[in-house]
Amino acid sequence: GVVLIILPITIRRNTGPGTPAGWKIEAAVPGEPVSARSLPMCSSGFPLQPADEAGLWAGCKCNSLASDAHAVKALRQQILNGDTSGDAIPVLGGYLRGILLGPVWARAEAAAPPSEPIEIEITCNPEDATMNRLPWEMMVSGDTPLGAQTGRVVGVTRMVEGKTPNTAAIELPLRVLFVIGRQIDPNLRPGAEYLGVIRQVNATLQQGGREARSIDINLQLLPEATTEELKAAVESFEPSVIHFIAHGRQEGSESVIVLSKKDGLSVQEDPRTARSLIESIRRKDGQLPPIVVLNACHTGEANDAYVPFAATLAREGVGIALGMAGEVADAACRIFTRALYQALVDGKSVAVAGAFARRAAMLNYGDFLGNAEWTRPTLFRNT
Repeated sequence: GVVLIILPITIRRNTGPGTPAGWKIEAAVPGEPVSARSLPMCSSGFPLQPADEAGLWAGCKCNSLASDAHAVKALRQQILNGDTSGDAIPVLGGYLRGILLGPVWARAEAAAPPSEPIEIEITCNPEDATMNRLPWEMMVSGDTPLGAQTGRVVGVTRMVEGKTPNTAAIELPLRVLFVIGRQIDPNLRPGAEYLGVIRQVNATLQQGGREARSIDINLQLLPEATTEELKAAVESFEPSVIHFIAHGRQEGSESVIVLSKKDGLSVQEDPRTARSLIESIRRKDGQLPPIVVLNACHTGEANDAYVPFAATLAREGVGIALGMAGEVADAACRIFTRALYQALVDGKSVAVAGAFARRAAMLNYGDFLGNAEWTRPTLFRNT
């Protein structure tokens, strides 16, 4: 099996009278004692490069943000809006790696053979809007995203404290319930994604000499789903994974996904927050699905008003929730999804499967520094 190297990172905001504004970041490199670094805060509220790490940033494209993080918010928004012109991704991605990992990353790589994936586990106070809304999944080393290096797979998981998960074990056949939301348009094609999973997994099984549609995966489709239909399907099918393909948007102080509400022949929108959705995916015995995947815009991002939709699901007791930060491109969803399920069927852990899926999305685009779609999937795990 695949050995996973864990790199836990804890972010704490400085508190107490006379304490300078900023953060303390603790890292536990395998085989080393826990190390701590201090990050100062600029007047716009974003972290700055520690003074004693200037040598690490010298010559890097991200050095322009090292001592003036006022531009971080604007650069992040530019990328979220789909503008990756110039060196936007290597500049912001290098800044993120330097801020979060500093000298730790080189030591972590040295401690892990290239054949062993590294999972970066980030624990941060949910009230720390600044650190939660930074796109850590975009971290790069030089001009290469973490995880796109030759032979190196890297996962980024955001750890969430919440209710103790009450979930069943993930077993084969992997039972996946695809839930299609209201009024899906050509920008988000659930049929292509659903069929893509079947075709890729079946092709791999056939190459291995097994029958297609064998016991390894069992998919069920629920089109234009209402919450009542969803609850009934969860009870009867007992899925290990619920995969939502829906429109997501921001409404007031929360993000929502759009399901359906049926009244006779009429079908209307039914926007659902994470907290209003949770009871529709809880079985009568109290169990929640081990994994929820949200191919829906804005379900993996935070802002000053709310924590991510996926993070709330994890906090409410879902084991692992994967959302999307910003707008979601159809191609990115399909590539990530197919690679994720293939890795799960191959017996990889969810963290490793997520890392392989992100790598597949990165490498598919080729010019990953000119496209930010591979950065959208955001993985949250209940601690």
